[in-house]
Amino acid sequence: MSERGVTYLAAAVMYESTIVQHGNGDIVAVYPLEGTFVATFPACVNQSTDSATQAAAVAFRDYLLSEEGQQSALANGLRPVSDAVPLGPPLDAAHGVDPSQPQVVFNAPSVESVYAVQELWQAARKDINLVMLLDTSGSMRGSKIENMRTAAVQFVEQMGDDDTISIIAFDTEPQLLVNHARVGEARNNVVNAIQSLRAEGDTTLFDAIGDGAAVIAATTSADATNAMVVLTDGQDTRSYRYRFDDELVETARANDTTIFTIAYGSDADRETLEDLALAANGNFFLGDEASIAAIYEEMSAAFGGSVGVGR
Repeated sequence: MSERGVTYLAAAVMYESTIVQHGNGDIVAVYPLEGTFVATFPACVNQSTDSATQAAAVAFRDYLLSEEGQQSALANGLRPVSDAVPLGPPLDAAHGVDPSQPQVVFNAPSVESVYAVQELWQAARKDINLVMLLDTSGSMRGSKIENMRTAAVQFVEQMGDDDTISIIAFDTEPQLLVNHARVGEARNNVVNAIQSLRAEGDTTLFDAIGDGAAVIAATTSADATNAMVVLTDGQDTRSYRYRFDDELVETARANDTTIFTIAYGSDADRETLEDLALAANGNFFLGDEASIAAIYEEMSAAFGGSVGVGR
C-alpha cells in the first residue's frame, strides 16, 4: 500500500487462489528462487460408510476431475490437474500470478521429517499454564452447554502431559473446579469436572476474569506460558468485585498472560471480549453451537496441541 508516496511491502505465505480471490490485482505472488511446495487435495472415498454415501462421493470426485469441474477450479484460482483445461485467467499477471512459476517444486516431506519437526517443536515449546473460564449461567442450558462440554473435553485431551490447567465455572458465583493440575496426572479428573457442568444462575463474567488472573499470578513460572480462555454467551449480570475497566484488563494481562475469548452466540458481550483479547495479545472468536468445536481446535493448534504440531 502507499501513503504520501511511500510504498509498504508486507510478506505472507498464502495460496495463489487467495491472491486471485482477494488481491484485486494489488497483491503479486513472489515465488522463492529455491523452490516452494504445491498443495494437492486428494479426493478419497470413505469405505466405512454406506453404499449410497460412497456412490455420492464417487460421483462428486468424478465431477471434480471432469472438464467442467476443472474449469470451476480454475475460475476460483486453483490450478487444474487435467490437461484438457489449460492455464489461463484468472491465473495470470493481471491477477498477480505467474503461470510459469514455480520452477522448483519441493516433494512432500517424509513421515520421518514430520515426526522430527514435531519432536523439535515439543522440545522447544514452553508448557502451558492455562486457566479456562466457562460460562455455566442459565442461558447456557440445553445444546449450548452440551456442545461446550464436548469441545472443552476434546481440547483437554489434546493438551500435553506437562501442561497445567485450572478451570473456573461461573454462574451466580465463580467456582474454582480445578486448581493448577498437571494434565498428564489429572486428565481424567479434569474431563469429569467439565462433563459435570450444569447451567443455572446469573453471569459473573468480570469476577471470573479477576479470579482467573489471581490463579495465574499464584502459579506463574518462567518455565511456562500463561494463557486464559474465556467463553461466555451473555452479558455480565452479577459481578460485584470487579467491573470491566482498565484495572481489570491490566490485572488479566499481567504475567504476560495471553487471553483467548469466545463470544458464544449473538447475545454475548462481543465488544468487551474483543477488547480483552486485543489487549492481551490473544484472539477473539465469534462462535455458535456449530462452530464451537472448530474454535477449540484452532486454539489447540495455537498451544501446540495435536491439531497443530502435535503433543
